[in-house]
Amino acid sequence: MNTRNYNPAQDGINAARQEKHDSDYANPEFLFSVSKSSLVCDIANRQIDVVELAKQEMANRGLGLNGEWVGFEKAKKIWNLN
Repeated sequence: MNTRNYNPAQDGINAARQEKHDSDYANPEFLFSVSKSSLVCDIANRQIDVVELAKQEMANRGLGLNGEWVGFEKAKKIWNLN
């Protein structure tokens, strides 16, 4: 690290920005903010089942009901996917 240009206050600002980004990333209110309007419209009109898509994604990640790793085959069974 170049200590001549080091600014501890800037580190605090950068940390705060990173914290905000992490919380926005996990904030369900922003889930669709980067999605095309036509996709959000289809979801709002129940033409796309987002719950089913979420179940498929959990199984694809090999995760159980609480987000714990259970393996791909077991996850498919837990989420009732064939």
